[in-house]
Amino acid sequence: MNDFATEEFLHKNIRVRPLSGVTRGDDDGKTNDPYNKSLNDPYGPGGDEDEKFYQMKVIEMDEQRREIKLKKEMYVKRKQAEEEKLAKKRR
Repeated sequence: MNDFATEEFLHKNIRVRPLSGVTRGDDDGKTNDPYNKSLNDPYGPGGDEDEKFYQMKVIEMDEQRREIKLKKEMYVKRKQAEEEKLAKKRR
């Protein structure tokens, strides 16, 4: 049988304190930020969707540029290595 299923346990008021142990007093729970911005969203709730979209596109293009640049560098190195091998064979 479950030891916690007693009548006394089921009807007793259990007080749970906040994790920090600090009460907020008269605070209504709202932040002091006058623009009501969230920590994750610099534009606040809802935000500017066009600006977010633009920023994401800029990030994607930068990543694509880096990948293309890396592939080009690898191609040039391979081509130089092949040319050096051919030059050694001709000697």
